[in-house]
Amino acid sequence: MKTKTQEAQAAIAKLRADKKAADKRAADARLAFEKSDADPLDPETPEFQAFDEASKTADELGESLRKSTEMYARLSGGSSQPGPGPDPEDPANKMRGDNFLDQAVEALKSASVGRKVLESEATKALLEKGILTGQAQFGALELGKAYSRDEVKALVGTGNTASGVSNLLTPDRLPLVDLVPSRPPRMVDLVSKGTTDSKSIEYPVLIQRGMAAGYVPDPTTAAAIGSGDPEVTPEQAGRKPETSLVWDIRSATVKTLATWIPVHRNMMDDAPYLQSMIDAYLRDELEQRIDQDIATGTGAGESFKGLLNTDGIGAVTYGDGSIIDSAHRAMTTVRLQYEEPTAYVIHPTTWETIRLLRASQVMVDPGDPNAEPPVLPTMEPSGEYLFGRPSQAGEATLWGKTVVTTAAIPQGTILTGDFAKAMLWFRTGVRVLASDSHEDFFTRNLVALLAELRAAFGVIKPLAFAKATAS
Repeated sequence: MKTKTQEAQAAIAKLRADKKAADKRAADARLAFEKSDADPLDPETPEFQAFDEASKTADELGESLRKSTEMYARLSGGSSQPGPGPDPEDPANKMRGDNFLDQAVEALKSASVGRKVLESEATKALLEKGILTGQAQFGALELGKAYSRDEVKALVGTGNTASGVSNLLTPDRLPLVDLVPSRPPRMVDLVSKGTTDSKSIEYPVLIQRGMAAGYVPDPTTAAAIGSGDPEVTPEQAGRKPETSLVWDIRSATVKTLATWIPVHRNMMDDAPYLQSMIDAYLRDELEQRIDQDIATGTGAGESFKGLLNTDGIGAVTYGDGSIIDSAHRAMTTVRLQYEEPTAYVIHPTTWETIRLLRASQVMVDPGDPNAEPPVLPTMEPSGEYLFGRPSQAGEATLWGKTVVTTAAIPQGTILTGDFAKAMLWFRTGVRVLASDSHEDFFTRNLVALLAELRAAFGVIKPLAFAKATAS
């Protein structure tokens, strides 16, 4: 007789097998779409809908597998029974190292921008000379680089616990989480990071591609194509099909992003307070503004050109239909370009609408279809939340993808895609400066704390993104 643990293991194994079979059906449907004459930008064609439905089934099974695996781990946490084992295809299991906890502890040593500033050599020298005190007149001073551009690239969005950013691909939570400043993930955490030494960047963008790969028979003649009578055909000459790629060269200009806050002169003597001001306000303000530009920047003036204003991204509308279905159609649009979305970005109120959806009916009596006349099933309102109970723990997900909620994206808009195909280049790291020479700050015992960085943003592959909007 099987134990409950063995039954759970068997159920999870079956889910994995079903998910693998569903993935195969989705791949076949995508291939059929590629071979059809359907408009690739029309989500109403039968070929598009066939692939959307097949991939939707695969995503539902993937979500069920994820929840079942998490539930099994939770229920068997104190059991000596062996678990079903990690899925070797899960990227999270490939990323997890044996010294993961040691890395987290090491990360605590540089847990904040403020601490980096206070421990910089420039700040230490000013303190030793008695310049950086509540009584000194010091004009304008650079307190040091909070992060170099390489450190910014590494710390923002890489899963480093010191940055307060959880790794979006790893559902585990460290026991040290309460010791580290944390915040929900943002768009700046999703995109790729790089560096540049120039004031502007030119980069190639793939705006269209064809699918021409095929099997080619051996040539039957060495003559040139079109020669002879009858003329030699490309097939006879063994010509390989050429895949058409349409490229565009675009540019991104490095922008300077800065903000400052006033603090009282006496607070300069209080190192923990100074650290908290830098972390809670300066760094947070910079990240929020970058998020806004990554989403909706127009590219005019001192602004990035954001994802929603980038030419070439896919688009679907939900109108009077289901917003959840349209979110999946947006993901299907990306998948038809052979890209896999990594997350959804949704406005908080739009996500609230989705999160609070409830099941309208549930079957309470299956009835009897063999009766004369047949007895229909009995349905009653259930009131259950479709996306889990309010007490449900864990990250927010939609169709198996992480949901990032941010007011940076317009209300009613859902953005998805492979965010690694968008790039944030850092020209400089974060600098923090202090001055008592702003307006009448000297006579009012106030100090201006300024933080700034220089960066550029571009979308490397617009085809890897799609949005769903109301109209």
